[in-house]
Amino acid sequence: MARPRTITDERLLTAAAAVIEQAGPGFTLAQVAREAGVAVGSVAQRFGSKAGLLRALTELGRTQAVERMRGAAAEADSPAAAVRSALLAVFAGLDNGGDSGVANHLAQLGTDLADPELRGLLGLHYAALRGELTVLLRAVPDSGWRGPEPDVAARVLLSAVNGAALDWSLRADDATNDTGLANDIADDTGPANNTTAANEAGPVRGTLRACLAETVDMIMKGWLP
Repeated sequence: MARPRTITDERLLTAAAAVIEQAGPGFTLAQVAREAGVAVGSVAQRFGSKAGLLRALTELGRTQAVERMRGAAAEADSPAAAVRSALLAVFAGLDNGGDSGVANHLAQLGTDLADPELRGLLGLHYAALRGELTVLLRAVPDSGWRGPEPDVAARVLLSAVNGAALDWSLRADDATNDTGLANDIADDTGPANNTTAANEAGPVRGTLRACLAETVDMIMKGWLP
């Protein structure tokens, strides 16, 4: 009889994500094992190699991102708000590790894109996100809608927030007035969100979430009546 697994894949993949946030694409299986509190052989036996670990991590990331989008959309109070919330949920928690953490995740993404198999998995990842977003956009009332067809709008919005995330990660020394950014977001989303918007702005620049919220709001404002 096979011995039951006491170390779950999710535990190892969570450790891998944490190590990537700390070390970027140069991480090792030994670092992942240390983060997970297991022997390095346990990681190698489960995934075979670093590439195998990254493949599993990409597939888990797709499932988790879709779940976050659905959960965030379900709690929104309008179809348009559901679109906004779902987009922000894609990047939820990415900036918890600070500027270096975001930079390391994006550096890993660049490395993944150079690998044909991982690039294919990332294509499936973004296709899944676009599909979820397209469904949400179809639910937005079409009376006065000035935007493109839902599938095109989904692609535009995802491209915009992905680009904004990259831009944000490269602006570590940006001295933009974040109070103004927070107020702009508050104006777009209503007085009830003033506190949230203010909290999303840090002492030097807005958080990644605030940057993405501003990007989404500016686009959606031009499409809605």
